[in-house]
Amino acid sequence: MKKIHGLSLILIIIAASAAAIFSSAVVLAKTVTQMQDPITFGLSMYAGRPIHAEYVTSSSALAGKYIDAIKIQLKKVGSPTGTATIGIFNSDLSVKTNFTGIDVSTINTSYREYPFSMPSGKHYQVQPGDRIGIKYTGGDSSNFVAILTDQDPSGPFDGTNSYQTYFYNSVWNNFTSSDLIMTLTLTDTVPPTLTISSPPNQTSTFSTTVSVSGGASDNIAVLSITWKVDSGPVSKATGTTSWSFTTGTLSPGTHNIYVNATDVVGFVAQKLLQVKVDNTKDTFTINKMYPTKFGAREWFSKWSGVPQHTLGSGDNDPYDPMFQARGDGSTTIFGNGTAKISGSGPRMYVYDHLFNTLWNNIEITFYGKRVSESQYTSYAGLASGWGGSHDNSTYPDVCTDVPSVGKPNSAYNGRILFDGRVDYVKEVLYLRGNAQSNDGSGSSPVQKPAAFHFIFPSSVAMNDTNTPTSTSIYGTSQNTIVEYVNTSSSLINKQIDQITLQLRSVSSPSGTATVGIFKNSTNGNTNPQLVTSFGTLDTSKLASSYLNYPFKANSNYTIKSGDYIGIQYLGGSATNKMAVTYDNGTGFDGQNSYLSIWNNGTHTWNRYTGYDLTMTLTSGGNLTVQSPATDFHTMPYNTWIGYKFIIQKTSTGVHLETWMDTTNGLNGGNWVKMNSFNDIGGWSVTDWVNGYSASNWPCPNVPLDYFIKAAMPFVYVRADNVNEIDYKKFSIREINPLP
Repeated sequence: MKKIHGLSLILIIIAASAAAIFSSAVVLAKTVTQMQDPITFGLSMYAGRPIHAEYVTSSSALAGKYIDAIKIQLKKVGSPTGTATIGIFNSDLSVKTNFTGIDVSTINTSYREYPFSMPSGKHYQVQPGDRIGIKYTGGDSSNFVAILTDQDPSGPFDGTNSYQTYFYNSVWNNFTSSDLIMTLTLTDTVPPTLTISSPPNQTSTFSTTVSVSGGASDNIAVLSITWKVDSGPVSKATGTTSWSFTTGTLSPGTHNIYVNATDVVGFVAQKLLQVKVDNTKDTFTINKMYPTKFGAREWFSKWSGVPQHTLGSGDNDPYDPMFQARGDGSTTIFGNGTAKISGSGPRMYVYDHLFNTLWNNIEITFYGKRVSESQYTSYAGLASGWGGSHDNSTYPDVCTDVPSVGKPNSAYNGRILFDGRVDYVKEVLYLRGNAQSNDGSGSSPVQKPAAFHFIFPSSVAMNDTNTPTSTSIYGTSQNTIVEYVNTSSSLINKQIDQITLQLRSVSSPSGTATVGIFKNSTNGNTNPQLVTSFGTLDTSKLASSYLNYPFKANSNYTIKSGDYIGIQYLGGSATNKMAVTYDNGTGFDGQNSYLSIWNNGTHTWNRYTGYDLTMTLTSGGNLTVQSPATDFHTMPYNTWIGYKFIIQKTSTGVHLETWMDTTNGLNGGNWVKMNSFNDIGGWSVTDWVNGYSASNWPCPNVPLDYFIKAAMPFVYVRADNVNEIDYKKFSIREINPLP
């Protein structure tokens, strides 16, 4: 052997440019330079010893790396002829991958580095068991090619994980402490591509963890997918060309998720995914059905901490630039978080008065309390809408005059009506034609929305409406009228959350009456004491004829022996009072429970064991929904009812949902979906207005089953023929559209 000075085995990755956007240290190769020991050897190669190579074991740092060029140091001795092959070889001496060849007669007589490359665009991934080197089957011991090797055992390239080997005397001879002097390189100019398939960028979610998936590709190979959230630590995703990961727990708010694809030369492609982890409750601590869209509009009523003030039709709220009273009536804001509307057709509008921003894909929420009506109206209830202006004088061209949109003056309305119906109305054209909910008939996609019906009670503890007779109630005479629960009453241990009484006004009573559970005063000379309130009633707003007035508690009450269930009114007079009905017929439960009237003159109960208070006691349990209807129950008075109306665009139309809560927002509300519908065409005008019909339809651009495709400026709450409906916790939030 000849001693030769030279370099050790080197693996080099060459790239045109490679700059990671965030630091993610990935060792692409290991480079070892053996310069300390000048003792190296050149070994001959000819027919008797045809291959010199670096053998790659399964634990070698070379395994899995990509190369497209090999550099080795060669010289010729004597006059060898023929061609040497540089590449990857199998154990049987066959060529596994040919990088290129060299005419050995052209090799210099002194050692020199020769480069050998694969065809342009080609590369090879090193595998365990590979033999990387040179093969020459010509020549003899006097005419041969010599290759430079590192024989210094003190610092091999990769320990015994890769080492020098040559074929001699029909066997492979291994030298685990030696290496070829060789440089392996890979040159790349193409960065990887990276895609995020889920979730969409700038998405909103209630989940505190986010699952992300996507794909990556590269002209050679993707080495890794790494990610981090905001300025957090870098983590590795599962997979490369198809990858996924799930973040840890994220706090509410907006987060930047950085995803990096790194290829084998260190090129990095990065994607930024922005997500919003939305609070499940809104500003009023009411549960959301859908998260607020990323960067979208939100509006919350500004009814707290302001002076009480009343707005007439067309008045803008001086404390809220987006709020306006409209319609026939007024809006009073009390300053304690609540407001009321009154009149034959009062409206509350929320919109950008400059029309710079529009509402699109929204969740409308409020709590409404039915107080009193001026007359019965079949379409009265809790209702809101989204769409056109309802201002025929300012915007008379219903075909195009929706401000800033240039679209037809159309709208969707979602209603929870006082008579128990939950339905939808589409104003195809304002004051021209409406599409109403009906029986849900038709086949998809030409289908009509159903009018569902809500039922509060799920069990009835008492329902005595037989042979009603009336008696008066006022403060200075008989001010408390109840059903007394005796020790053997069937009412004992029954749970109730609603009391319904038949009441009317006599002349002009004023003040408040209380409905609930009473007990005897500890002082015999005072009125019965309230134990549990089911609600109160402004007596000045009672109808002059008997109506059923329901009063609903926030939770179930378990009836006990000795309870007095009924109504107390400490105001009024013999002239201006209330009247309540009772049953003087067969009786509800014999003498086990019976009518009792407090005599304010004697401070004792007058007990009528053969009579009962005309009263229905029910337990709501879970709010239920029916369709088609088999029962109707009116919405209770003086009870906060949660209302949500949701409008979401889809790829084929508009999706509508209505939700109700009867817990007054307890723990954010127990929301029940009352109705839903997909308007994708076929829901046409059924209610013609102001003499219009299909024959004189004014807008050729608006089909009779038109659905709203554009963002619209107005969101409104409406009521009809009411003395008072109270509202609180009113909000509008933009949400994500549906696919």
